[in-house]
Amino acid sequence: MVENRLAFVGAIFFLLGILFLVLIIVRILKYTQEVRGKIGKKPRPPKTFWQASFFLLGIICFLLAGLFFWSGKSLRSFCIYSPNYLAGEIEFVPESSSGTAGAYKLVYTVFSKDKKPHQREFFFSGDEYQLEGEYLKWEKGVKFLGIVSGYKITKINIITKLSKGKSPADSVQRMYELIESPSDLWYWIDKFNKVILLVKAKPLKSEYFTLAPQQKRKIYIDEDKILVE
Repeated sequence: MVENRLAFVGAIFFLLGILFLVLIIVRILKYTQEVRGKIGKKPRPPKTFWQASFFLLGIICFLLAGLFFWSGKSLRSFCIYSPNYLAGEIEFVPESSSGTAGAYKLVYTVFSKDKKPHQREFFFSGDEYQLEGEYLKWEKGVKFLGIVSGYKITKINIITKLSKGKSPADSVQRMYELIESPSDLWYWIDKFNKVILLVKAKPLKSEYFTLAPQQKRKIYIDEDKILVE
C-alpha cells in the first residue's frame, strides 16, 4: 500500500531527527561533566557550528517525517487511476420506506482501491446532476516509492428547475459532499502547482446529466474529466 510506504519513509526521517537531537544532548552532557571535573580532561567548548547543524537537520527530519505521515494519511482516500476502469455507479431509486409519494433516493456506489463497492444514499432529487472530483498525477520520479496517480469523486451538484425558463434565475443549484473528509493534500498541491514538480493536481468535473427513476449510470475517470454514461 502506498500510504504504508510513505509512513515507513516518515518513520525513517523521524528516527533520524531523534538521532541528531540525541547527539546534541550527549555532547552537551559531556561538556557539562568536563566542566565539573568528572572526566579529568581540559574542557573543550562545544562546537557551535556542528550543534547548530545537527539541530537544524533534526528539525528538518521531523518536518519531513510529518509531511510523509500526513501525505500517507491523505492518500488513503484516493483510488488508483486506471484508464477505462469503472469507478462507480449512480442510480435514482424510489424510496418506499419514507411513506411519501414521489420520494426518491440517490444511490451512489464507488469502487474503492480494494475493488469492493461502497454505497452511500442521499434523499434528494433534481433535474440535472454533475459530479466533481480530484486527480493527482504523479511523475515518474516518485515511482520508486510505489506512488501512482490517483483520483476521488468528492461532490455532486444538483440543479432543480423552478420553471421552464432557461435562465439561471429559474433554477436552484445545490452541492453535496460525497465523502466525509475532503483532501487537504490535493488543495495544497493545487495551490502550489507551479512550484511542485513531482505531482500535479487537477480538478475533475462531469458534464451535467439527467437521471430518471430506476436508471443506472456508470462512472469512469479520465485525466481531464469524469465520464458518466
